[in-house]
Amino acid sequence: MALIDWLKSDASTPPRRVDAAPSKADRSIGSVRWDGGWGSAILSGPDGDVALVWDATDDAAKRALPPASYRIRTLRIERIERTDASDESTHWFVSSTGPAQEKVTVKAGMTAKLEVSATVHFEGQVKRKGGQLQLGFSIKSKAGRGLSVYRSDARVKTTYEILDRKGKVLASGPMNYG
Repeated sequence: MALIDWLKSDASTPPRRVDAAPSKADRSIGSVRWDGGWGSAILSGPDGDVALVWDATDDAAKRALPPASYRIRTLRIERIERTDASDESTHWFVSSTGPAQEKVTVKAGMTAKLEVSATVHFEGQVKRKGGQLQLGFSIKSKAGRGLSVYRSDARVKTTYEILDRKGKVLASGPMNYG
């Protein structure tokens, strides 16, 4: 219930959108750059949250920010997959959220690089409670952020299988994450 109250309050103002490079003449502003291609990052700074946005044509573009230390809150990397056989395309994106522990420091007149690792960790947990098994599953980034993978605006579904020592499937089914 506390989350709903917070969302209804004034504290839930959206982040300020930043989608332009710094002026070459203004050396008092710094910048952030990433090589992730199309996507966005939400950073928390001393003056609130900012949403850095890169479109599909902006590969490795800089985004203007005042000098400060920022914490990375969310990352979203997007791709369009086209098939050779048709003009149809599939929109993919990976959304990464988690505690804002990673930092990027912006200095006046300098460019800081927003590091995005392509490493993905799959973690499974199994607990036995009485005669039941409790299964847990997570997809995380190298930094421990939770990841969700979407294809055509729907979360990619995953399944589980429990095998015996000989590889026989004892149980299987869908698994939710994200």
